[in-house]
Amino acid sequence: MGCRSGSRIMLIALLWLLMTGCGPLPFPAVHSQRPAADPYQPYRPSMQPWIQARLEEIGTLPRYTLRVELDGAGDRLSGDMHVSVPNTSRDAWPDLVFHLYPNTPHYQGMIAVSRVVLDGQPVVTEMIEDGTGLRAVLPAHLPPGQEVEVTMQFNVTLPRGSDGYTLFGWEDDILSLPGFYPALAVYEEASMGETGRWLAQVPPLFADVLFNPAAWYELEFTAPAALTVVASGTTLQMADNQDGTRTWHIVGGPLRDIAVMASDRWHSVSGTAAGATVTSYYPADEPSAGQAALFHAAAALRLYSDLWGRYPYTEFDVVAAPLGYRGMEYSGLVIVGEDMYSRHRQQLAFLVAHETAHQWWYVQVGNDPLAHPWLDEGLAEYAAFDYYRGVYGQGAAEALLSTRWLMPIEALSAKGAVGPVDRPADAVNATEYELLAYARASLFFNALRERLGDELYLEVLRTYVETYRWQVATPQRFLRLAQNVSGANLNPLAESWLR
Repeated sequence: MGCRSGSRIMLIALLWLLMTGCGPLPFPAVHSQRPAADPYQPYRPSMQPWIQARLEEIGTLPRYTLRVELDGAGDRLSGDMHVSVPNTSRDAWPDLVFHLYPNTPHYQGMIAVSRVVLDGQPVVTEMIEDGTGLRAVLPAHLPPGQEVEVTMQFNVTLPRGSDGYTLFGWEDDILSLPGFYPALAVYEEASMGETGRWLAQVPPLFADVLFNPAAWYELEFTAPAALTVVASGTTLQMADNQDGTRTWHIVGGPLRDIAVMASDRWHSVSGTAAGATVTSYYPADEPSAGQAALFHAAAALRLYSDLWGRYPYTEFDVVAAPLGYRGMEYSGLVIVGEDMYSRHRQQLAFLVAHETAHQWWYVQVGNDPLAHPWLDEGLAEYAAFDYYRGVYGQGAAEALLSTRWLMPIEALSAKGAVGPVDRPADAVNATEYELLAYARASLFFNALRERLGDELYLEVLRTYVETYRWQVATPQRFLRLAQNVSGANLNPLAESWLR
């Protein structure tokens, strides 16, 4: 999720203590027929050679094709979507569930879906989760190993924000479009007498909302030609249209999401790192901060690739956005609050390091942000310890550990205000969420590192990525893997920190 600044965590701790008394090319159709000999051909430009060589290991993933147009006033998106949905579980599915993220309180927009067709036949649908999800009833159960073809049309009304923190829609001439399409939910298999279910619940406002299975994407995005469009994946072509619009043909995969950002006022600077082109899109009046964002993104990409396993995509973008002093992660793309380029510049290195780490902890290895938010947030947050140690030295890393995580937790622990880390986001308040999912989770991973030693700790993380890449992990799976790799009994550590 959007990482909070170190000063904010310290401030939370202090407030709590006080309160408690202390020339265009021809544009190919997005629905083009896929070559039978190479079903991955449309997506290969977005992937580095090493991951292309391992595509057969990935297994069958959903495939989206999207055609989306932004109207001239910028107030509305209209789109159509085709998605092939494979049943990769062991359960027979009676239905499918799609997230309608624009309808969530996090995004404050509105999406309406029409003409839902499965395998050429109209189906019964119903709104669920207070309108933030769509359930499509299958005419017959979908057996394991089979797939269904779904098409639908949708329209999105875009909000216009003005409070300095806008995740979705327009603010300050910047358009943010994460989760703008009906997105297939994650299915949790039946186990131990429980029935299987689609995970479509909406977390509280202070927690992450995106939670999707990894998938392949093709997107045609049409918008005014004056806009610079930045998106997950790779832009293959741009075609100018007679009406003054431009169409971007974007492909990517495996992606946890496909997000689009657009504005007419960014400047950009690019470099290369870890086999990828890295680009920083920054406010025009902050060129030095834009260069700094590029430096930190490239350095973090190199460092994390060496520590945990290689970065899979050919591009990585860091984009200035109206998020104040916070940030947010998407596949192959992170956004950084504009305040970090000016008055909070001293925190830019940390925020970029945190958000870049989410390309491993969220994008490659997923987890449920409602049930176990600390798993990816804690790993991404604690990644900054390695980044500071690699770039600034051991002393800077130890200072970060002390001031950002240890001091706030120690202060609140003395008041009995800190509990176990592994709690659902809807079982805590906003203050507890930040302290547990970020600070105390970081201290857990530091304790794990001290228990195993540096070499074994990093081996655990590398194995975790290799084992669960493009899947959805859980704390139980992480701990079991850590014990198997290290040979250590980690139950006492888990009891002390997590439960």
